[in-house]
Amino acid sequence: MKKIFYMLIILVIVLAVSFSYAVEFSDVPNTHWAATAIKTLADKGIINGYDGGVFKPGNTITRAEFIKLMVCTNPILIEGFEKQNNIPEDMFANWYDKYALAENLHELIPYYYDYEDYSKPITRREVAGIVERHLNFEGVSTNALLSEQQTADLKLALKNAGVELSYISSNSLSDQDFAKEWLALPEEKQMEITALANEKVDFSKYEIDLAFDDIGELEASDINAVNAMKYLGIVQGYEDGTYKPNNNITRAEVSIILNKFLEIIGG
Repeated sequence: MKKIFYMLIILVIVLAVSFSYAVEFSDVPNTHWAATAIKTLADKGIINGYDGGVFKPGNTITRAEFIKLMVCTNPILIEGFEKQNNIPEDMFANWYDKYALAENLHELIPYYYDYEDYSKPITRREVAGIVERHLNFEGVSTNALLSEQQTADLKLALKNAGVELSYISSNSLSDQDFAKEWLALPEEKQMEITALANEKVDFSKYEIDLAFDDIGELEASDINAVNAMKYLGIVQGYEDGTYKPNNNITRAEVSIILNKFLEIIGG
């Protein structure tokens, strides 16, 4: 009986200690839709609140702030950067410079984002593009342009039409790698390859599937990034079937995305 009593006391102490580490924000009640993600990231020291014990979940987040968060999900980025360059802190003009440099050294920011002003709020499109590159950096495939069945159909159609697949690349390419490589080819190159076929192949049905209704006008790389985010369960979009790629993203939305990103990479 005494043994059970002592075990109960130890259990109570352990629970009390574990809960004492939980970070709480007065404006993020447990009923908030992003509460779990926000508190998980805060407990891990990845994201912080503001003075007064508030988080401001509806506030936007700047490009600089988001880049720092992404770097913080992988300490190797900063550790490797600091060891390699040995640059003292006072050499950086802005607080975010070392994070931006670490990202750019690994090409984790798409070059066409043209980040001259890191103080601007980051959009949902930009977040998708950067997170996708981080997924690839962590070894997670994001080749979500075609479904497996579409890819298999495409490879079979090319084979039956007599197209030399090695003209594109090795036959050993996986279905998803093959699909991405084919769709990434310029239209002229696709036509050139198709012209080699013994019979016409209808490639029109192999258009990129759109995960959301409003992303068709984005860069192909951004479409793939948003598609991958949807297929991997990182984003859900809105009830009307849109993603609203050019909207500024909020701190709560970023918390959800980062938390799911960490779950995928095992962080």
